Amino acid sequence: MFNPDLFWNLAESLLQSQNADECKCRTAANRAYYAFLLTLRLSLETKHKISFRHDANDHSEIVRILQSRNRDALAEALRSLLRLRETADYEL
Repeated sequence: MFNPDLFWNLAESLLQSQNADECKCRTAANRAYYAFLLTLRLSLETKHKISFRHDANDHSEIVRILQSRNRDALAEALRSLLRLRETADYEL
């Protein structure tokens, strides 16, 4: 099984490099989002026995579950990272 912490480590490494250009910053935003999404999904699956489809709907489902459990700060952090990822991936 892939460890999502590796995505987080990569994001940090890209941002801390001496030549952290725009491309590296955009890639870091993307990897940070997926690290957080996958970590939350794995936690909900293993600790709370919640099943996911492992598809594009996982994001909204995770947000919904977090909000239903009064974990609004985590839900908002995930939404914020998604906005950063979308900006990094789609905005020139």
